[in-house]
Amino acid sequence: MKTTAAFLFLLALSCRQRDLTLSVDAVTRDYAAPYEKCAVAAEDTLKSLDLRIVWKCMDPGMTELTAQAVDGRKTTVQVSRSDAERSRVLVRVEPGDVDEARSFHERLADEIGLG
Repeated sequence: MKTTAAFLFLLALSCRQRDLTLSVDAVTRDYAAPYEKCAVAAEDTLKSLDLRIVWKCMDPGMTELTAQAVDGRKTTVQVSRSDAERSRVLVRVEPGDVDEARSFHERLADEIGLG
């Protein structure tokens, strides 16, 4: 029982261990939408692009999703709570495709209803 609790605690912490904000090829945008809505929209956007989600980690203030395309390229999305009505979304598309990351943000804004 203690082992399971310790594992779940460490798993929850793992969302915060990857800091993509230092990546020069990650694209970050702020959205005037609640965190929960942005997190669901981010997952829906990945699926709409036919990307297979290979990693999903959620905690009360942050969601990280990693999805893989058929060609093997990975897209990582981090959604974090800014405040009750605002969220920050960071997108990185391997191998550093900034144009694809911007395109993802455009589709995400449409999914949220802000496009």
